[in-house]
Amino acid sequence: MRSLYTGSNLGNNMNASKPAASKPKNTIYSIKQNTSEKGNKALFVELIVEVTSMPVNNRLKDIRHDHRMNQTEFSEFLGISIYQYNRYEKEARQPTLEIALQISEKVKRPVNDIFYLTEEAPS
Repeated sequence: MRSLYTGSNLGNNMNASKPAASKPKNTIYSIKQNTSEKGNKALFVELIVEVTSMPVNNRLKDIRHDHRMNQTEFSEFLGISIYQYNRYEKEARQPTLEIALQISEKVKRPVNDIFYLTEEAPS
């Protein structure tokens, strides 16, 4: 059985350790569950393949400046906490699709004008 989990999902339900801090934030891990012949109970979860995706960046700071607001005002305008907004602007976290769509509606811009993919720098 194969399932895909993002790095943030590892360890939550699968009793697997989280990826090392040096891993990119936008990494997808393919997980294989090996099962016993008796009762199909999971014996262990093995990390088999690591597939690195392209990092998602944003233009939130530029859009906030276009609206002539500070972070507190802009987060209130968007209807999210200042802490949450600050992490999005600094690209420490990525909003869910639902929040990205809500931000898009509030600032009256297409989602891909706010959030965009970039090629990862070669190692």
